[in-house]
Parts: sequence; C-alpha cells; structure tokens
Amino acid sequence: MIGNIPPEIGTFFAMTSYISFFNAQTGPIPSTLGYILPLETFDVESNNLDGPLFQPEYAGPDGLREIVNFRASLNNFIGTIPAEIGQWTKVQNLWFADNQITGTIPTEIGNLAEMGKFVLSNYACLTFTPIFVQTSYQKLCLTFYLHYALVRRIPLLQESNSWDDPY
Repeated sequence: MIGNIPPEIGTFFAMTSYISFFNAQTGPIPSTLGYILPLETFDVESNNLDGPLFQPEYAGPDGLREIVNFRASLNNFIGTIPAEIGQWTKVQNLWFADNQITGTIPTEIGNLAEMGKFVLSNYACLTFTPIFVQTSYQKLCLTFYLHYALVRRIPLLQESNSWDDPY
C-alpha cells in the first residue's frame, strides 16, 4: 500500500487485523484506529509513518483492549509511551524499535503478563524506572543504549537478538 492510512479505517468495526508491513505508507496513524475494538493485530513495521505512535484514542483507557500484536518498528514515530499501555493485557508482541520515542518507559509495562516479545532499539533518549515483571518475557530484543540498563534492572527477562516473526 502507498500513502496515508485513511481515517475511515475506524469504520471497519469488526476488523481483527491490519497488516501493512514493508510498504510505502506515510503520515500518522489515524486516531480512529481506537474505534476498532476487536483489533488483535496492528502491523505497520517498515513504512514511512510519522506522528505520535501512541494516541489516547487507541492507547488510552478506552483503547485497543483486544490487541495481541502491535508492531510499528522502523518508521518515524514520535512521542512517549503512555502508562495506559499497561492496560493492553492481551498484548504478546510489542515492537516499536527505530523510531523517535522519548521519555520514560512506564513501569506498567511490567503488568503485561501475556507479553512474549518486547522489542526496542536505538533509543538513546528513553529513560527507565525499575519494572516488576509478572511473568518472564519469552524474548527481549534490546540493542545499543538501552541494552545494559534494561537487562540489569529486569533479571527475569531473557536476552535475545532474534527478530523472528511473532505470528
């Protein structure tokens, strides 16, 4: 696909997957994504998307409660990781490496008991507070600046450099 994700995506109320990785999509993620309550997979990895990665309409308290796979690595997203991400209790794969995310990684990430893979890399601007993980993540892909800080503070996590497809 080429171009923006149209805001009309929010009218697909029954959609469970939006997969558009390695395409030429541009622009922001429409806030109307939050209207797709049964959405389980959102994969826009390796496009040219920009704007805030996490918007309240889909990452807030009334957002995507069924999301299992959220992959948005290799784009140009900005913003912070909201604490409300800890309410995505079904998420198993959370990938947003190689974007322009800043701020603090919220401790609520540790509430994600179903998390299988949490992928970050190339984030010199992120800070970290100790996280108490409810369960061991299967894979943790961290590189560059965050690598040592995260692995030391989360002893339950297993380190991995694997970029296996989570599906």
